[in-house]
Amino acid sequence: MAFDFFNISGSLFVETSTNAKTRSSAQGLFMMMTNGFGAVFGSLVSGWMIDKYFTNSFQNISAVATYVDSTTDNSHLLSFVKSHGINILSDGSFDKALLMKDWQHIWLSFTIYALVVTVLFAIMFKHKHTRAEEEAINKISH
Repeated sequence: MAFDFFNISGSLFVETSTNAKTRSSAQGLFMMMTNGFGAVFGSLVSGWMIDKYFTNSFQNISAVATYVDSTTDNSHLLSFVKSHGINILSDGSFDKALLMKDWQHIWLSFTIYALVVTVLFAIMFKHKHTRAEEEAINKISH
């Protein structure tokens, strides 16, 4: 949603602030910056945020069992840990850390981000149609 608002407002800005001679080049540059560099940068930043703030690291089976509200001898939990290539040592610790993403909070945070962008878009984006645009819109029949 946030991406769409940015694309719409950016395209309208480029459309109304450039002359006919440079408009296609300006639209192409805008698309390259948003769908090219912007998409790569956005993916890198969101991946970093997820790894830093929404990835839980577990060192033993009891911590995982507590987190998922289970018991340490639950067969599904044990097979889940083993499916990640992790061996459970005799004291219940892991031979390497088990990393689990907190998907509920990941989606919640990005939903809140989209909501903030939506509100800002509604408040700040004011596209003014020219008289010629308004006349062309009024001539459209459905």
